[in-house]
Amino acid sequence: MAKTRELVRRRKAIANIKKITRTMELIATAMRVAHQGSPPLARAARMARAAFGGVAEFRKWAASHCDVARLLGARMGLPGQVQQALRHLYERWDGNGMPGELCGTQIPLPVRLMQVAQDADVTWQHGGAELVRSKLAERAGSGLDPEAVKAFLAAGDRLVEPLGLTSARWQVIGAVSLAGQPQTVPSIARAMGLTRQAVQRLVNELVADGLIEGRPNPAHRRANLFALTDLGEAAVADASARQAPAKSSSGFDDMDDDIPF
Repeated sequence: MAKTRELVRRRKAIANIKKITRTMELIATAMRVAHQGSPPLARAARMARAAFGGVAEFRKWAASHCDVARLLGARMGLPGQVQQALRHLYERWDGNGMPGELCGTQIPLPVRLMQVAQDADVTWQHGGAELVRSKLAERAGSGLDPEAVKAFLAAGDRLVEPLGLTSARWQVIGAVSLAGQPQTVPSIARAMGLTRQAVQRLVNELVADGLIEGRPNPAHRRANLFALTDLGEAAVADASARQAPAKSSSGFDDMDDDIPF
């Protein structure tokens, strides 16, 4: 019984931490972009009033920010669909976004795709493919469109699936290839932004499949170096060739056939 209460307490604590983190992120965003044209003292005063106004005040700021973006889009002669997308950049799938007018499939498709890509890009810089997968899966159905998340994650694996790879394993091979010389597991982990344990598991799988091989390390007897085999080099060349056509395609019309919604 005591263990159950402790588990519930920990879950509540984690939920509270997430709420605080999200609030701090919103405040940080406001501090970066709010009232940029005003003098420092006037800007500070407006931010103070906004702080006392709480979420309601912040929603007003977000709405005005999006309205300005839409008006700029109109002045630039952008299509109506783009202007509509600019109006709802901060919406969330669950309806708890800013300004909170739309939810679910009411949010323009380009915005839903942009949100997934943006989260993936930021998360990638902090933890590589493994963290991208976990964070997108965590936010699917709350902040992000779950079908867009599913399509995004499947696209990466689909690109290298014919080579018997996943996107995470491809990332390890790519890190070794880009380094231009044999790498230790810790150095691969640093390049990918992942833990050594996570990379070690992937390296073991790639060694078993004959894509990379271990070599003695003159500088550290217990930390082997890993290099691509001939099979690994061929996989890099093949995956790079597959990646080029994927990069060249652009526009939402081109993506419609690949997105299941």
